[in-house]
Amino acid sequence: MSYDAFSTSRANWSASEAYSLTGVSDSLIKLIATDFEQLSHILNNVLLHHKSVAKL
Repeated sequence: MSYDAFSTSRANWSASEAYSLTGVSDSLIKLIATDFEQLSHILNNVLLHHKSVAKL
């Protein structure tokens, strides 16, 4: 999946910013969560299951 496709799909998350660091393989995502429970949900149920995420 390209960075553009990943960036488009993040529009449904609580991500306020996303950057490509070294091409298409490394990205930095800034998340905004109201509490640890919401952050845990985003990490465990959204990002870990996204087909373009290899590891967190």
